[in-house]
Amino acid sequence: MSGARCMHIQTPTELEEFRKNDLTVDALQRALDVSGAVLVALPVGVGKTHLLDRFVEHHRHADRYDLLLYLTSQRAIINERPWVQAMSGLSGAAAKKYDVAVLQGRPRHRCGSLDAAWAEYEAASCGLLGRQQLCPTCPNERGCDWPEQFTKARLCGKRVIVATQAQLAAVPTFVLKVKLKTGAQRIAVILDEATVLDTRLRARLDFATVEQSLAVFEEIHQLRPRRRTALDRWLDAHELLLDPLQDPGDLQPLPWLDNALVAELQERGYARFGNRFRFLGFEMASLAFSRRWRGSDTIEFVRRPLLRGTDYVIAAADVPLELARHRLDEPGLQQFCSGVTFANVNSEVYNIRAGLGAACHFRKNSPQILFTVAQLVDKLAAENKRAVIITKKKFALEVAALLQNYLREITGKKYRVMANAAAKKITDPLIVPVITYGVQGVNVYENFDAALAVNSYNAREDVLTAYVNDGHRPDEQV
Repeated sequence: MSGARCMHIQTPTELEEFRKNDLTVDALQRALDVSGAVLVALPVGVGKTHLLDRFVEHHRHADRYDLLLYLTSQRAIINERPWVQAMSGLSGAAAKKYDVAVLQGRPRHRCGSLDAAWAEYEAASCGLLGRQQLCPTCPNERGCDWPEQFTKARLCGKRVIVATQAQLAAVPTFVLKVKLKTGAQRIAVILDEATVLDTRLRARLDFATVEQSLAVFEEIHQLRPRRRTALDRWLDAHELLLDPLQDPGDLQPLPWLDNALVAELQERGYARFGNRFRFLGFEMASLAFSRRWRGSDTIEFVRRPLLRGTDYVIAAADVPLELARHRLDEPGLQQFCSGVTFANVNSEVYNIRAGLGAACHFRKNSPQILFTVAQLVDKLAAENKRAVIITKKKFALEVAALLQNYLREITGKKYRVMANAAAKKITDPLIVPVITYGVQGVNVYENFDAALAVNSYNAREDVLTAYVNDGHRPDEQV
């Protein structure tokens, strides 16, 4: 595989040479051609996202793939992509003809008084029913493209489809749904900042919910005799899950349900059981591809995204290969540029190696810590350098307020310390941004000179144990 030779990158010149010679679209494609599944675990700042941008841009105009499916952790990262930004200057008609489609989340601000009803439908996994019943009554329906965005008419012919990984979290078979909608056979999936590696895998279906679902399927089975061939398989699957004498591991892949049938199932279920109903079509479709076992009154399973049948790239800084293989249950996953290490000789790292910044001690020690940090920010500013502040999420607002007071006191300048500041605001040198642990992939801070963590982030042993065992059956616990 490309990049398997050992290299140790230490200087900016060596990094530029590495980017030019090794961090290339051709090298990434060769790696995909070998294994079909590639992990790009290069450290922050090496150039993973720029590589993926070039990969997308190249294959938009090549015939290696019918479709590129780009999924990332948050909307801000999508908005940074150059091939997405190019849409902003297009008129409505031109945007629809553009070869990139960006799937949006439901525009809650437009839903207004219907938002509460929408939230109930979404909790019941009845989004299709919501689009059919709520959208036509919405006073803001005119000009809202969201209900039609995931249709064959909108997606067929697109070269790139972009969305957040929340789609995979909600529907593990999302990639298969896209394949069926578009008719694409050769798909490359790009997971930029792979939150799928951190998402909880263990899930469960309680028997009461399965019994409700079975009742609804039986009702539709009686009403729609022409649909019984597909529905028979779904009824058998429900009964297998509910029968304590049958092994849930015997569940086979289920036939796809078309939109008309899904809508009718959701409508009947919601009418019969109200907000106690939960449509299990998506869960049971993915269940057939999952490790599963029987609990006392539940079906337990490992809920992984279904990516097989595609080429896919996962970009996740410093994630160990074995961990990624374990989380995805993909032993064939290979690491891109696996023999390369990075240690910038110009970087300075200081660790006070004390409990001052631990979460349990931080509040009482925060005046001492943040006064020191304010002096350091001022020292960096005198050298024409800027710093971004990192903290635990629960301390973000109080860190911003106290640090701002200290900076103004020390410097006499009207500094503003802002949690999660918008990209257009951080160009002001008197704005000091505060971000939280877990912020992924946003490149708006790439020109900053220093990152200052004001408190520690330590994982408890029980949390780590639960994470490691998340993909195991109870009898396989580590």
